[in-house]
Amino acid sequence: PSLQADDIRLQNAPWGSRPEMARIRRFEFQVAVLPLISGRVEVKRLILVEPDILIETDAAGRSNFQFKPGQEEKAAGETRKERKGEGEEKIPVLSINELRIEKGQLAYRDGKSGRIFTAAVNSLAVLGKGPESPLEVRLRGTYNREPLELAGTLGSLEAFADPGRTWSLDLKGGVAGAAFALAGSIQDPPARRGMKISFSFCSVVPFPPAENRKK
Repeated sequence: PSLQADDIRLQNAPWGSRPEMARIRRFEFQVAVLPLISGRVEVKRLILVEPDILIETDAAGRSNFQFKPGQEEKAAGETRKERKGEGEEKIPVLSINELRIEKGQLAYRDGKSGRIFTAAVNSLAVLGKGPESPLEVRLRGTYNREPLELAGTLGSLEAFADPGRTWSLDLKGGVAGAAFALAGSIQDPPARRGMKISFSFCSVVPFPPAENRKK
């Protein structure tokens, strides 16, 4: 089964700088049915076309992602508390075969300082072959109007969610005329423990023209 929706809009907080927190021109989603029986969520395809997302805070530091729960959500929360002694709820195993974003915009606005950080995604592809396979990542876009490219691999989502397993990453890219690399592993990603990550950054300075060189 698959789902496609056009012209999606999510309302922003009442104090927000614009009416919508997110706008998406087209959303496509497809999930495999049989893995659901064993508690696995296998996303065959997830595509976002022209998403425009704004994350912002007000002067007090409150985020527009902080939602007030309704009565049904509060009741569900109380039910989960009552069942806590009966055993923990198991989080479904998630895997992604194809995730793509085309012509996306992401902005962060700091309500205290008034500063705005923007990122544009010309194309983003995250590809995987199964729940245990690593994810291949390719990104082309801009950050604060500076060209940005990123490519590499990430560990599987199953390893990311399992505290008993090591999750690895190996990414290389460039931004604003500089090259960077990020590689290593995390022993317990949900708790952000056991991080062994190396980061290198190299500024690329254009070689001066021949007529400007000193002999």
